[in-house]
Amino acid sequence: MHIIVVGVDHTTASIELREQLACSLRQVPQVLRASQEVAQESVLLSTCNRIELYAVCQDAKQARIDLLQILSETRQVALADLEAHCYDFADGQAIAHLMGVTCGLYSLVPGEPQIQGQVAESIEIAQGGGYAGPITSALFRAVRAVKQVSVVTRLQSVMWLYNSPASYFPGSTMRVFCCWVPVK
Repeated sequence: MHIIVVGVDHTTASIELREQLACSLRQVPQVLRASQEVAQESVLLSTCNRIELYAVCQDAKQARIDLLQILSETRQVALADLEAHCYDFADGQAIAHLMGVTCGLYSLVPGEPQIQGQVAESIEIAQGGGYAGPITSALFRAVRAVKQVSVVTRLQSVMWLYNSPASYFPGSTMRVFCCWVPVK
């Protein structure tokens, strides 16, 4: 069995493509239902800046192709457009990616806390519809530990300071330094 994620985010796709792919809460089950044809378990994370389909499957290479096809068909996006802008990770890299996403490391504004709730909501929807199974449930349960780590280390505070508006104005005399300080 393999854990795979395919998706696009603000670093790989235009806002127009992300808007075409985005799913409302009502549309998520449609994608998850279609993914059951190729995956034993699946979870869809759909936000304004990313759409990621996590799946448990037998063949990671074939699953990548099949899952992109499912996103293409269910969201009515040309497969070529999706393939040109997508990323995919398998097994350990997929897990590490989910942890980074949950911490806000890959967010448009690094460290933003909303993604944690969005990740939690995505697994709740998948579990409620019977699309998540023991592997995805355990994986997303581990995400709660990631949330605790980001709270304990005050990652969001540091990242929000780093991304303060003053750091974006040319000629600003304010210098923003970001350092990692362990919290006792």
